[in-house]
Amino acid sequence: MYELTYSRARLGLFDTLEEAKNEKKEYESRDDVRPHLLNIWNYEQPGPNEAEISMGLDGLTIEDINDLLIDE
Repeated sequence: MYELTYSRARLGLFDTLEEAKNEKKEYESRDDVRPHLLNIWNYEQPGPNEAEISMGLDGLTIEDINDLLIDE
């Protein structure tokens, strides 16, 4: 599985790398997206006795994340 993130927020999980790349391309075409913040990561689901670590940003919109980011 693959995970698409924007900054540290998860935008989606995908079964194939091609699906993740297609979704990334769709986000890159938006005017409000900073392309350098989009990343694709390998994702392994946690085992039955393991917990998933979350940054607490899942479910936020691109606009929410952009508002939280501080430009250097």
